Amino acid sequence: MFKKNINFNLINILIFSVLLRLALPLLALQFTQTYQIFHVGDTPSFLQPATSLIQTGRFLDADGTPNIFRTPGYPIFLIPGLILNQVEIITIFLQTVLSTFTVYLVFQIGVICFNQKIAKLCALLYALEPLSILYTSLLLSETLFTALYTLFIYLLIKSIDNDYKLIKLLPIAGLCLSAAIYVRPIAYYLVILVPILLVFLQLKPTQIKKKVILVYIILFLIFSLTPVYLWQVRNKTQTGYSGISAVTEVNLYYWHAGAILTAKKQLSFNQVVEQLRNNLDNELTVEETKNKAKLYQYMREKGVKVIKDNPLMYLNLRLNGTVNLLVDLAPWPWLKLFKIKYDLSLFPMSITEFYQGGWLGLVNAYINKMPFSITLIWIILELIMIPYLILALIGIFSNQLLNKIPIIIILSLGAYLIAITGGPEGVSSRYRHPIMPIICLFAGYGLNWVIKKFKVETL
Repeated sequence: MFKKNINFNLINILIFSVLLRLALPLLALQFTQTYQIFHVGDTPSFLQPATSLIQTGRFLDADGTPNIFRTPGYPIFLIPGLILNQVEIITIFLQTVLSTFTVYLVFQIGVICFNQKIAKLCALLYALEPLSILYTSLLLSETLFTALYTLFIYLLIKSIDNDYKLIKLLPIAGLCLSAAIYVRPIAYYLVILVPILLVFLQLKPTQIKKKVILVYIILFLIFSLTPVYLWQVRNKTQTGYSGISAVTEVNLYYWHAGAILTAKKQLSFNQVVEQLRNNLDNELTVEETKNKAKLYQYMREKGVKVIKDNPLMYLNLRLNGTVNLLVDLAPWPWLKLFKIKYDLSLFPMSITEFYQGGWLGLVNAYINKMPFSITLIWIILELIMIPYLILALIGIFSNQLLNKIPIIIILSLGAYLIAITGGPEGVSSRYRHPIMPIICLFAGYGLNWVIKKFKVETL
């Protein structure tokens, strides 16, 4: 599957990637002397069903009822660390391996799309990328999802490369997509969108080969859809909820509707969230709140109603969320990792400023309403991130890349992630994590263009 085209320079990049990703948690642990720095707000929601799988063999909440809030991908990934009673050490080690594997995949995709020299630049940029280094150290699903999503991209474009000699990889790409959905459901709609994209591109000139490709596209659909459908059947039969994950409804209710109400009522985001929680208590009976299907149906209906009543405000929030998703590197997880004390009201304040004033409101909050230390960290992170985006734009528009089918597919998959996460959740930079391999691919091409333009000696 992978060509034997690794050379010494790439090995150095991979070793460098491992060292960077191990150095950060070791440094943070040296400063703080506690493993709790690797746990963040969402971590318990993954650990609980993972523990349940070990103890009972079932995917359950703490109260013994079926868990439909999370998909089982990342909790299963946590099981080795839990069994060995070293969940932080084992998981961070595994995530380091996965993140470095993603560096390697970026190189392989770069070889397919460009050449080995440019591919090394792409891999180096991803090895240095701050988000991928940071989230390797946190017990969150970002690293696992990004590795699976990047592997899916590699298998997808590999299957259509070189006159479709490896078209048999397409069903395997479907399985990989399904695995990514089991980790984070945001890739859910690609099960349908990717086959449509492949058919739309009309990838082969001869009718016979088109039929063969169509068969493999159907196999891709079957291999990616079946595991997802089976998990939805499990949710439906055990709780009456037919979705893949109730995270969708929770985000719709608290984040999407909450963002609109924060902007509309000029209240703080915390106040709006409290009101939405009170609404659950006031409008649903105790029995209805215990019935997960009814609870999440209520959240969906109320969230959709708020959006329908305020379409222009929601569109504005999505546009600002998309901009922030691409350019912002929030300092909060770095502060948490190194246990740097700060006023805890600053984080929700920044969310309120973002929803009420848009992306520029958030920038103003970082510059004028934060302590100097937080502002400085934010500026340093931005100075790292912005060159990646500039180089990526240079790469996309510096040559006739848009005529290449693999490039079109990669850009489409990147645009999908931006569209699906570039809403109110865009206030958090973690949602850009799985997009960074794609950004680094084009940034590597852009960097090569700059090097050639100024006649700088390459790797």
